[in-house]
Amino acid sequence: MKKIIVSIAITCYCCCIYAQQVSPDVCIQTMGLLQNKIAHSHIEKGDIVGFWSCFENCYDNSIEILEFRNEILYALLQLYPKLTLSTLQEQSTSILDRVVHDLANPLHEGINLLKVYYKVATTEQVDKQLKECLLSGLQIAIDNKDVDN
Repeated sequence: MKKIIVSIAITCYCCCIYAQQVSPDVCIQTMGLLQNKIAHSHIEKGDIVGFWSCFENCYDNSIEILEFRNEILYALLQLYPKLTLSTLQEQSTSILDRVVHDLANPLHEGINLLKVYYKVATTEQVDKQLKECLLSGLQIAIDNKDVDN
């Protein structure tokens, strides 16, 4: 009986380690701290790396997280494009896919999409394929905005 309990405990522990999903509360807290650092122009690589963890889960059911995440993403690309791209290229393809999806579907009307596109396009010393993925998402957003106007 003890072996079964120990085995179940080890299995649960290993599943938690490998799943490492970020809870919605932690994601909101991470983004709040990042938003504050953006406002005070004090961004470090670790801040942005932590932000990518908010893309590990889709959070499709939480409009608050989706809007906040979208706002932070666009701010980072506009204000810190090189640092943002360099940390993103270290992330998984599933995170990159979610980032591109967020770029293609901006949730705030006040975003200057052309300015963000330009910032990403002119960022040097980053992976060309990564830039092309992000630019394709931004182009979708730009095209959709033009259709709406």
